[in-house]
Amino acid sequence: MPRTKGSVNKLSYHYKVKIYDGDNHDELIEEAYFQSQRQIAERFSMNRTAIYMNIHTDSLSKKFGHIEIEKLTPPMPVYKNSKINYAMFSEYCEMCESNECSCLGQLMIDC
Repeated sequence: MPRTKGSVNKLSYHYKVKIYDGDNHDELIEEAYFQSQRQIAERFSMNRTAIYMNIHTDSLSKKFGHIEIEKLTPPMPVYKNSKINYAMFSEYCEMCESNECSCLGQLMIDC
């Protein structure tokens, strides 16, 4: 089946998994983010039914009682968008030896 027209690749995490020390959820050992249920199944050797039951019910299985899976709504983006403030480069630049810096597109530590 081909991709639909105008579809985009979305890189976001849809699930957060917390791994605890014991079934009582006393001490958090690890917290990880996953993009799909398939990734969770491969990492923890779980089937899709166990993942679904862990997300949607309060009763935990004996084998996976130490794992808590949470569906993230809305999904968390994988990459953080950040903006560069070019106003900080408007001061005198020692590298370019001028007030109008020609290295605006570059992030220089010494600038």
